[in-house]
Amino acid sequence: MKLTQYKVIHILLALAILPGIILAYLLLTPSGHPGMPSSGWTFFCVGAGALIVAAFLPSWLRKRAGNPPPPPMSRAAIGYLVMVTIVGIFLTLFGTMSGMSGLVVLGIMLAPLSFIFRPKGIQ
Repeated sequence: MKLTQYKVIHILLALAILPGIILAYLLLTPSGHPGMPSSGWTFFCVGAGALIVAAFLPSWLRKRAGNPPPPPMSRAAIGYLVMVTIVGIFLTLFGTMSGMSGLVVLGIMLAPLSFIFRPKGIQ
């Protein structure tokens, strides 16, 4: 199976929205209670669904418009994307669990920053 840019983007998007869903669950669960109230589940499901739609809708619309698929990505670019996504997820989760909002922001902003300052050999 040849990894194309569309497949890599979809895999990384799926991995990247998981911390957002976990963060929404943690924010909606009252402290000291084992579960979420029923109204919280409604907000959680709507928010998680909106996050998933917002993540995958641009790619789906681009594909539906008939744009040609991008060329395959190099192995170095795929490895770089995977590394940046995994590090960003861990920073976001650790920042959420420890209450450090700076780490949460860094985890979210890691991907755009890494593409601004990425090495020239990774295109």
